[in-house]
Amino acid sequence: MFNFDFSNVNINRAPSKKGVYLVKINSMECYESQTGNARIRIKGSVDEGGQKGAAINDGINLPKSSDDKVLGIWLRFFSSLGMSPAEVRETFAKDFKTMEEAAEAIAEVCTGLIGYCYYAPAVDDNSWPTRKWVTADQYTAASDARGTTNSAGDALNSFINIDG
Repeated sequence: MFNFDFSNVNINRAPSKKGVYLVKINSMECYESQTGNARIRIKGSVDEGGQKGAAINDGINLPKSSDDKVLGIWLRFFSSLGMSPAEVRETFAKDFKTMEEAAEAIAEVCTGLIGYCYYAPAVDDNSWPTRKWVTADQYTAASDARGTTNSAGDALNSFINIDG
């Protein structure tokens, strides 16, 4: 009659410590930003370690042209999920007519995949947390530098220029 199975329940709380986290992509959806940009909201959860279950949410603008700088951010995100540049080109080289169409295609491929994200909490109420998608090799390097599986090392911080 009453079921207290919490295996599929997450609280939408972010990690309390900065680090590089193994993140499962739970869902993706489109929305329009306050500045009018078409964006994809990425909802993920930390998949291991002391912060397991913590939410890492991100948003990335959709590119408007073939030379849009946001393409580099998308390539970094897809690489974090284990996709090669060739796989990304083959899978997403389409001219999507609507943001909903783009979001659906991206979510179909990415939902359920595991990626790696450097996350640092916001420093105050007037700032945003830092999120940078990194590759499996960068995740491993960060883990090796700290001797853990879910914390950023100084080598990775230097590489992605977070603290400097």
